Amino acid sequence: MPVYKYKTYQDARDALIVKNPDENYYKMLADFYETFGKIFTKRFPHGVYKFKTIEEAQKQKEDWILNRLQ
Repeated sequence: MPVYKYKTYQDARDALIVKNPDENYYKMLADFYETFGKIFTKRFPHGVYKFKTIEEAQKQKEDWILNRLQ
């Protein structure tokens, strides 16, 4: 990935805007949002679950997260 130097904040801000998006740009954007959705969306099974210890509850939560990412 190239490193760019800007003289002003406005120049850097203007560089964030893609003026002529191509097909590859839209594919990269779709991939980004798909990955973002997998990582940051919490989807757990409905219902109330009882656990004997906090560690047991944490383990179940980790299992749900890991299974979602696969």
